[in-house]
Amino acid sequence: MPISDLPAPGMPVAIDGANRIFRFGTTSILPFEGGWEDGHRAYGAYLRDKGHVVPKGFNPPVHWNELFNLGWRGGNNAPLQELPDLWREADFAKQMGVEAFYLDPVWDIFEGATIWDEARLGPLPEFVSRLRDEYGLSLSLHLMMHTRSAEEHPEIYRRGPDGEIAMWDSRFYTGGHICGGSKA
Repeated sequence: MPISDLPAPGMPVAIDGANRIFRFGTTSILPFEGGWEDGHRAYGAYLRDKGHVVPKGFNPPVHWNELFNLGWRGGNNAPLQELPDLWREADFAKQMGVEAFYLDPVWDIFEGATIWDEARLGPLPEFVSRLRDEYGLSLSLHLMMHTRSAEEHPEIYRRGPDGEIAMWDSRFYTGGHICGGSKA
């Protein structure tokens, strides 16, 4: 099969059951000796060799994600976390010595709205101040790219050979695949 027929890296596996063909993106195998630390170094060297580098001085904070203990509503409108739940999680985060409190899709008025739910969580400046003052944490928010339409910069979308936006459809969302390599 010609390489041009393979899906772009990051695309779902294409399975053609009638012809028993499975199409995957590129796979690289990196042999190394040693433990996982050596494997991590080998993988890092491989990424750097391919140009996948971060800016000088890049030092992201270690995050605590409340989602793993409190759950995610997953588009089904289950009840959202309330402040007492989040402050308990912030206390766990403080005890673990992390630097930032990461709110997954639970902070906005509805998932993907990107509007702080002030009625449930209080004013954002007060939330940030309490996190900093009581728990020594900064705040990170899960931000969804609005993939339900092509209203953003048109170059952020992955396109097929015909130039059309590569669309995906799931139980929760319909929209265009985002191209992680786009400068836009």
